[in-house]
Amino acid sequence: MTSWDIDPAGVDDVLKKVSAAAKPLDGAFKTFSSGIQSGISATGASGCTVANPQGQTGSPIVEAALAKWATSASKQGEAITGRFASAGYGCVEAVTQYLKGDEAMARDAQRQAAAGTFKPVFTHPKN
Repeated sequence: MTSWDIDPAGVDDVLKKVSAAAKPLDGAFKTFSSGIQSGISATGASGCTVANPQGQTGSPIVEAALAKWATSASKQGEAITGRFASAGYGCVEAVTQYLKGDEAMARDAQRQAAAGTFKPVFTHPKN
């Protein structure tokens, strides 16, 4: 490889695609969380019905286990979606710093060239 460069517009396009792909995942976690809450509610006390003719209460053990699991799963879902955002912000910051470095090197090279003291940072191995 003789050279490389970062294309900020290309990075922006990729980040937009990642963000668009992550939105349904965030919605899925929210739907999941509300579904679990419904399941927990269904384990509570219930009145007499055809399915429950004696009006028995639900299992507090199942309710507690579901609540504990739902809390853990919800935190994991938030962590996963949060990593998309963190990675995106980190990528933007890295590209910004890369561009600032390029500008600083160009300014230094121009200043050295104008002063007649330009010394290349990299030299060809044959020299």
